Order: sequence, then structure tokens, then C-alpha cells
Amino acid sequence: MKTKAKLLCGSLALASGLVLASENYEEARVAYERGHYASAQQQLLIAANKGDAASQELLAFMYLFGPSMYPGVARDLSAASFWFERAARSGRSVARYMSCALHRREAARRPGPQYRERSSRSVSLRAPRRIAPGTAAKWCKLPQTYTR
Repeated sequence: MKTKAKLLCGSLALASGLVLASENYEEARVAYERGHYASAQQQLLIAANKGDAASQELLAFMYLFGPSMYPGVARDLSAASFWFERAARSGRSVARYMSCALHRREAARRPGPQYRERSSRSVSLRAPRRIAPGTAAKWCKLPQTYTR
């Protein structure tokens, strides 16, 4: 009996979180359609953190294109990669494709083995990757030598 009650409470808590996330998504959609991209970004961020996959995907696109397409939104490829990966894990196929495209682009830009020792000693100021290289390799069919 206690297990059923806990399960019911957990389900209700999850459902209420999804309702709140969808409210934020609707507010973001209205702001987006009016061209208020910075406001839409803030609402999408709230909904995305609550687990709304559509919000995660749209937020990733906003970070990917930045001010060239969304005035008031800074371009951040690391954040775009993070949100595409989160949306892909939630089953969004476009987000999965975009996550793979960003990982392929990064893998192609990496220097060869002769530079790895020198670059491993340098300090990177970029945000850390949030997807395991093995996961990226499986999703995107990257070479197994793909490493951080």
C-alpha cells in the first residue's frame, strides 16, 4: 500500500512539473512569435530545465544561431551542443541529428596525434562536454578514436 502511495505521489509530482514546463513553453512561444527572443530564451530555459524536450531543442537552435537570427541571444556552441544532446536523449530526432553534426564538426577540427601532447598540457577555457565521447561515437558513427 505504501509503495502504491509513493508511486502515485511521484507520478503527480512529475505531471505537475510537466504542466508547469508546458506553461513556460507557451509563454516562450508567444514571446518568440512577437520577436522578443531574449524573453523567449529565459522562458525556454525554465521549461528546458524542467525536462521539456521541445524547449530544449528550440533553445539549442537559439544558442546555435545566436544574434544573426535571434537578436538579443548570444551565440554559444557549447550550450547549443548541451541542449541538443538533452533533447536527443528525450527522443527528439532533429536534436539528435544536430548533436551529431556538432560532434562531427568538432571531431574534424581536432588536430592530429602529434599535437595532442602539447594541447593536453594547455588549459582549456571552454565549457566541458556533457556527452560522453562513446555515446557520440555510437550515435553519430564517429571513428572509435574520437576522444576529448
